[in-house]
Amino acid sequence: MLDTLTAESFAPHVNTGFAVTMEGYDDVLTLVSVDPGKAIAGTGRTPFTLTFDGARTDMYFNQNVMPFDHPELGVIEMFAGPCGKNEDGTFRYSASFG
Repeated sequence: MLDTLTAESFAPHVNTGFAVTMEGYDDVLTLVSVDPGKAIAGTGRTPFTLTFDGARTDMYFNQNVMPFDHPELGVIEMFAGPCGKNEDGTFRYSASFG
């Protein structure tokens, strides 16, 4: 399934939540941006990066393959990890697709 996902698959879902439950923790990560990269010649694929904001300040998910559950997209297993903190103390995550 991951090989069929594109930036356009996620773009309509910016500002919507993806529930993540892993290792006894849960959070709702809000998709805040979909950033397409430059097309890779000969691959027929354009890389892109998804950026999510978590809702919790008391814990974060380590870099790992995580189940992102979205009401319209279903469960998508993505490799993601924390990439910083927001001003309100919540964590920011990113997932990149090549």
